[in-house]
Amino acid sequence: MLEKYLSTCLEHEGNKEVKKAILFIDLDRFKVINDTLGHAMGDLLLKEVAKRLRGSVKAKDEIFRQGGDEFIVILEDADRDEAAKVAERMIQVLSVPHKINQYDVFTSPSIGISLYPDDGDTVEKVIKHADFAMYQAKSAGKKTYKFYSLIKEDSSYNSLQLEMELHKAIDKKQLVLHYQPRVNLKSGRIIGAEALIRWNHPKWGMIPPEKFIPIAEETGQILFIGEWAMYTACIQAKEWHKKGFSGFIISVNLSARQFSRANLVDAIADILKRTGLEPQYLELEITESMTADIERAITTLRELKCLGVRISIDDFGTGFSSLNYLKRFPVNTLKIDQSFVRELHNNYHDETIVKTIISMAHNLNLNVVAEGIENREHLEFLQQHLCNESQGYYFSKPVPSSLFEEIIDSFFGQ
Repeated sequence: MLEKYLSTCLEHEGNKEVKKAILFIDLDRFKVINDTLGHAMGDLLLKEVAKRLRGSVKAKDEIFRQGGDEFIVILEDADRDEAAKVAERMIQVLSVPHKINQYDVFTSPSIGISLYPDDGDTVEKVIKHADFAMYQAKSAGKKTYKFYSLIKEDSSYNSLQLEMELHKAIDKKQLVLHYQPRVNLKSGRIIGAEALIRWNHPKWGMIPPEKFIPIAEETGQILFIGEWAMYTACIQAKEWHKKGFSGFIISVNLSARQFSRANLVDAIADILKRTGLEPQYLELEITESMTADIERAITTLRELKCLGVRISIDDFGTGFSSLNYLKRFPVNTLKIDQSFVRELHNNYHDETIVKTIISMAHNLNLNVVAEGIENREHLEFLQQHLCNESQGYYFSKPVPSSLFEEIIDSFFGQ
């Protein structure tokens, strides 16, 4: 229907005087919602989104569901300014929580925009270019829009090429882990590290995670990548223990897809058994967004705790979890998001938020880690307010394992 509609429009308007805007919309976090709350809830969310999209455009504009959580909107007689206004309106209305059954469901759109005839004179081109712009919107942090014409396509790779190459990355041993130290703010000693994945492509060089992780999440490849990362990090931690770094804790991020897997606990238990790492030295990092289905999240977290591993809530303060549920989560650590730490001494509200999170964590008998320390002022503020640990570029950026050992030896004298 979409192709037929566009083809008819473009044929009748061969003079190219009438402009159209093609908006390619993808819902952020839809797969997380679908996986955690179920497909029935996902279907209800799609219906609510469709209603809000219809309310965001004129009667003559057309809306199509491309598939899954993707929608395409055709704006008639729309130039760049009009398309931008509509995209901003869509972001605003779709970001308001959707009340579905007993849940407040949070999502937002990433929108790619192409213009006819500026960005293509065929149906295939304008849709392809809007799709490409949408991927750029996701890479820019989601909940935003991008125009195709304002994006210079990378001559080295694009999203489709990345997806194809990502299938081969593990087998060809192109994925590597870098490690960022976690520092005890009282003793000044490194007590652990967060394992962060990198892709070292032979042709394109080091590809940053924000380029390929969203694609891995969308395609499901994150399950294989996540399992590889956890196994590799546990092996490395065990080696550091043998070298005398006793009590060293390795932190590994869990993706939303991993967290929703039915066999997650068994898979982690198997990795611990194969690597020989004692469970208390593995910390699993989850985000608040993964706990939308509260009861299921609590059950999963309790099963993980029974293994003996540590649990950390990453990017704390940026999600929408009720504090009433936090006391029920069997977690060890809260990690303050770097967006709050970065603005310390520049924003009074961020200072208040950081102090409040530290105090709350201590009152709940939780360890608290601040991310994103970039200077001594950050460090002194966090020490003054009794933050337990921190990580950030002030100490070290994420580095390969060999350089990490040099940091321990030279900088911290361990």
